[in-house]
Amino acid sequence: MTGAAVTRFLTLLGLTIALSGALEGAAAAITVRLSYHYYTISAQTIDGLQSALNRYGPYIAETGRHHAAAAIISFQHTVKLAPAGAYCRVMQADISIKAQLYLPQWQQRQDSKDSAVTLFWDMLLRDIKRHEENHIIIARHYGNAMEQELRNLPYRRHCRQLQQETETVLQRLEQKNDSAQMRFDYIEGRSFKQRLNSLVHKAGQKHKMPAGTKLRSHP
Repeated sequence: MTGAAVTRFLTLLGLTIALSGALEGAAAAITVRLSYHYYTISAQTIDGLQSALNRYGPYIAETGRHHAAAAIISFQHTVKLAPAGAYCRVMQADISIKAQLYLPQWQQRQDSKDSAVTLFWDMLLRDIKRHEENHIIIARHYGNAMEQELRNLPYRRHCRQLQQETETVLQRLEQKNDSAQMRFDYIEGRSFKQRLNSLVHKAGQKHKMPAGTKLRSHP
């Protein structure tokens, strides 16, 4: 049987975890088909950038608001069963991930002469991208677990029984993936402001934020 793709809308509720090349992963990792899509915003100030992200970012029905970025991730699975003497076995179990990342691009980035604003944007965009890519890393972890568990299922007397077991494995691990994704967003969302301030400080102490600038915890 070939399972239908299960689409997960994973939104930016917080920011950053270092990737450290994790998307490449181990040689045996499942296939990830990744594409990037961009929307353009226009602003002159840090507050303007944040307002534009909140206004023009992808709208997610599940949260009822716009987000700075979003990842649409689908698990796609192909499971084939075959007779093995008097038994039934899993002949093939392949999992792949299709991921579409929706990210912002700032129209005035190349022309802006405000070093504090451009620094803020560069750091923010880097964290947004890392955050969304980490959703893919989480999904890939559970996709690998799906493949391993499916391939290790024992022989059964009837293929109908084995088919039910494969469906149970897929459902259970997809639910675990969903929980892990939400937990990741929650943890990151709690420390966004401190994390971004630290990044800006490390990137260039000579660039100071304009007075009165407010960093919003959920762009």
